[in-house]
Amino acid sequence: MIKNNIQNTKSSEDFIKQVVTASTKECFGVIGIARKNGACRMLRLLFGYKDATGVKISCDEEGKLIIDVYIIVAFGVRVLAVAENLISTIKYNVERQTDKKVKKINVYVRNLRA
Repeated sequence: MIKNNIQNTKSSEDFIKQVVTASTKECFGVIGIARKNGACRMLRLLFGYKDATGVKISCDEEGKLIIDVYIIVAFGVRVLAVAENLISTIKYNVERQTDKKVKKINVYVRNLRA
């Protein structure tokens, strides 16, 4: 669960990660979500990395969400435009489907692919 005692099951960290993941699929230019720690599958198996997803959720003192998302972008698109579109889409979907407000969304581009 996210810190600050979120009691609504609809606002659990896993649900918010699912909403963020679904939002990335809606955005043109985003190929997928990258791993935030960059570890390969073998290292995850050997050392037991539990959260290998490219989405990190945290809360500030007021209970607003801070979302970090690590993405892979299509080669040839304007990265800034893709990131702005993704931020807008994630914020809208998370606030619409949960009772939480989003304070900040950080988009990290890990890779470009053709």
